[in-house]
Amino acid sequence: MLCALLDTSGDLLVFGLVTDGGLVAAAKHRHTRENARCIGALFHRFIEQSRFELGQLTHFAIGIGPGTFIGTRTGIAFANGFCVSRQLPMVAVGTLRAAAAGASMRGSYPVCIRSARHNSYYAGIYDTDPCAPPRDRTLVPIYEGEVPRAELGALLQRARQAHAENRHIRILTDDCNVLELMRQAELPPGSSLELTCDFPDPYGMALLALGAIRRGDTVQFADALYFRRPVP
Repeated sequence: MLCALLDTSGDLLVFGLVTDGGLVAAAKHRHTRENARCIGALFHRFIEQSRFELGQLTHFAIGIGPGTFIGTRTGIAFANGFCVSRQLPMVAVGTLRAAAAGASMRGSYPVCIRSARHNSYYAGIYDTDPCAPPRDRTLVPIYEGEVPRAELGALLQRARQAHAENRHIRILTDDCNVLELMRQAELPPGSSLELTCDFPDPYGMALLALGAIRRGDTVQFADALYFRRPVP
């Protein structure tokens, strides 16, 4: 089994390759307009530099966001076209869940807060069993949605309630303002904060892709995932 990874939902283009043993290669490029136009060439070069061939691919895992509107769809469009032409099954991987899966590998209960711009955020609170082997862990979403800046305090309270047993909560965000707000809040004992330059986590993507492939949870066509706040 050889599965390609691709996520274009943020400021980075993330490429990866996964075998039955886990992630074997990864690369990141700035998500510029020029690089976005050259995703196919960058992908082909990545495969060659990783000493594999396109014909060896058996699956393709694509990050479906939530993230930037055009950026997320750029990668999805490439993945859909590539997989249709080669008849490869696809795995749709949520970007927040991939970040959460990567954090859970470090033995924590993740809370992911990603900037959605316009003073709102894509947020996810997740539960898992950090004591289980990484390949056997399940990631359970407690909450996923779009949260306005004014409600981040309520989100933190929800995370406290979800992990009330003084568990190690790891808050990941790509926004300095959120980081400062969380530092000023009353975090549960053992909690930690992490500022990440972008959310696509190749290790988390690899973990989720392997689990989906083992379960046969593949698709023929992927679409973008977006959280939307309820309309009053």
